[in-house]
Amino acid sequence: MDDAASVEFALREVLLRADRSGDHETLARLGRSVQYWARRLSLADVGDVDHDVAMDGVPGLAVIRDVILRHRHLIRSPDKDWRVNAGVIMLQLSARPDGADLVHAAEKALGTGWLHSTLPLPAPADQGLVRTLSLGGDGVQSVKVLGDGERLVSGHSDGSVAVWDLRRGQCVARRQGHSGPLWSVDVSPADGRVTTADSERIEVWDPARPEAPPVTTEARGAMVKIAYDPAGLRLMHVEKGIRLYDADLTETTFDAPLSFRLLNRLFGSKGDGSFIRNQSVILAASVLANYLLGLESVLSAVLIFGPLGCYSLAGMLWPFACWRRPLNLEHAKSTWITAAGYSPRGESIATVDGRGRIQLWCARTGRLRKTFRRRVAGLRPALSFAPDGKRLAVIDGDGELVVADFESGRVEVAEVLDGADEAGLLGFRVAHAQDGKFLAVGGGTKLYVRPLGASRDASADVPLRVPLHLRTSLVHVEFIDNADRILAADIDSTVRIWDYRGQTEQHQAAESPARFTRDAEFSPDGTWLAVAGEPGGPLVCRSDGSVKAVVPEVTGLLNSVSIAPDGTWLATGCADGRVRLWLANGYLLATLADGPEDMSYFAVRIAGDGDRIIAGAGDGTVRVWGRDGTLRARFSSGIQTEGEISLGVQALAELGGGALAVAGWHEDVGIWTINGADGTVSKRSSLTHWTGERPRRGAVGSLAASPDGTLLVSGATDGTVMAWPGMDPDDGRALVTLDSSITGLSFSPDGTMLAAVSQGGEIGVFSAADGRPIAGTRCDSLVSGCAWSPDGTRIACSSSDGLYHLELRRS
Repeated sequence: MDDAASVEFALREVLLRADRSGDHETLARLGRSVQYWARRLSLADVGDVDHDVAMDGVPGLAVIRDVILRHRHLIRSPDKDWRVNAGVIMLQLSARPDGADLVHAAEKALGTGWLHSTLPLPAPADQGLVRTLSLGGDGVQSVKVLGDGERLVSGHSDGSVAVWDLRRGQCVARRQGHSGPLWSVDVSPADGRVTTADSERIEVWDPARPEAPPVTTEARGAMVKIAYDPAGLRLMHVEKGIRLYDADLTETTFDAPLSFRLLNRLFGSKGDGSFIRNQSVILAASVLANYLLGLESVLSAVLIFGPLGCYSLAGMLWPFACWRRPLNLEHAKSTWITAAGYSPRGESIATVDGRGRIQLWCARTGRLRKTFRRRVAGLRPALSFAPDGKRLAVIDGDGELVVADFESGRVEVAEVLDGADEAGLLGFRVAHAQDGKFLAVGGGTKLYVRPLGASRDASADVPLRVPLHLRTSLVHVEFIDNADRILAADIDSTVRIWDYRGQTEQHQAAESPARFTRDAEFSPDGTWLAVAGEPGGPLVCRSDGSVKAVVPEVTGLLNSVSIAPDGTWLATGCADGRVRLWLANGYLLATLADGPEDMSYFAVRIAGDGDRIIAGAGDGTVRVWGRDGTLRARFSSGIQTEGEISLGVQALAELGGGALAVAGWHEDVGIWTINGADGTVSKRSSLTHWTGERPRRGAVGSLAASPDGTLLVSGATDGTVMAWPGMDPDDGRALVTLDSSITGLSFSPDGTMLAAVSQGGEIGVFSAADGRPIAGTRCDSLVSGCAWSPDGTRIACSSSDGLYHLELRRS
């Protein structure tokens, strides 16, 4: 019975009848059944899961209940086959000693392959994680939390907006009102109406009356931001300058002082035509005065053109002076405002402009109250008022955090957080606790809690340096439940809630911190792995997970790794513009350099003959070195194109006949031929990941070639995997589709299976012939690569939390 509606009805009926009749044996069997829970969580309406898993007296139910509630955001996939959800439950159960009997019973009833963890799963710093929720749909761009954590409004990249009941984990209202990403959402404190903004318009929608047409107004700009005042009477629209609207989106103005109103009337506002009218009036008055007084020609010219010239000069200097130092927000309409927010009582507005100035304005009159001496650098800043309105925290896209006191102007905190590159275009986020004692600040996949003021010495149980981990980039952070918990949302539509006060630094220090690993490869005999990642992390690992050598601090971040065919040495591509050669014990053999130090090598491969090292760089070039360190060839891959953002060469795959496939965040895969004898390079063909008959599929960032070199697969940022038999440009076909950007591909040693991993944490094994799923699971990390063991039974996956060691099991 595969029909979703039939399955849903049957499961509901069985559970209801067993509950009514007191059939505890059936309830216990369902409570312990991996297949039952996988099907339940794959349904369009999963029902009240929290109530269903609250049955007492069922042996082993507490184990599977904890897995379901803790990892529900990974398991909840109504658009996937139920076996994928079963694989997630099995993976999490297999990592728990108390789940061994459940795993054994489930494996016999599963009827499909699954991925078993051979070593403990990487454990991010999430011991305080108490709740997760998947918001579904396309990626989340903006979030607003209501009622101290009771409800949540999410704006998605597909233009949809949804209202969620956080206590029950259910969507209570949804609307598809925009065609582009929702850069900002807010809710009116006065009437609860939801306001959304994309790059073209602002829309006000009432979830309580979904049939009522929304109120809209035009608002053009990139990444528009909106915010209500605490009373819900005014809506602030921030982009180029600040505009105010009432509840019905009628534009209003500040109650400016009389002096500013006179000056604006005298010199006019931008585009209203009053400046030209005033010039005409002055000219007419001068001519009339000259006629009535009967002055001579020289005095007549002075009388006519003198006042007109003075007025025109003052009118030209006035906008320039206001732009240089705007004294009122009406004058700042030509200034790029990169961040803004109301104070808790609504009497002030804080802004950060394009020049890095932090300023405080009167919310009623728009008059400038204070400009802080310290400026912030970088783009995409975020700000947060303290609950008492006396302090302001600002963090920019470079990770520079400033906490300033309004009254004294004194900067209380000034520090720089790591991870600006990881934060990317989304930047950092910052939020104050309701009691003003703590500050949550983070970007990318890391979130920190920082005590403020006098609470620092009394809060040793709050992590200062050990971060809370997200799977993808942070979109929103907020304290809830009277500042006892932290809510964070990431761009991958996942909301996490932590009990951060219970996560002590001492407890974390007892464990080895998670290390971001970017790439891994098995040795030819399968007894060890080479790993690329952060300094201090593993460089060479034994098959039992023990570390044999670590990445030295002086080398910086390693992006990629490749092991020589004889298994005696390896090569790594580094972020400092170097390619390094190592012995299998971690001893540094040589450093190869060709180019600036700020250029990263994202992909490196040792050729099958073991005599050449091929490296793809961030500038779009490919270099070929001999094992003796001589540069044999350098050529442009043609990946970088004018007008597009490119990160250079991201993936390399060696094909048969001396051919090389090159890809890197572009829709094409280049096939090149390298002559090993003289180093000459020629382009053979180009494979396009999309065609004119269908929409663009995305940029290619992953490649893999079958062991015999006859089949090439490419993975794109939209989750598609294309197969190219014989590298024929006209014979490409879609093989696999995952939910997020493909970050790693690897063929099994016999070429019959393909492992694919994604940025969103998906790990799947598929048939290389037709893409049929063999086994699949999800993990709570950003997975960046995968590699098969030589015997074809194990898969190593690099991730933001370390290495996953998985074993493919067949039922």
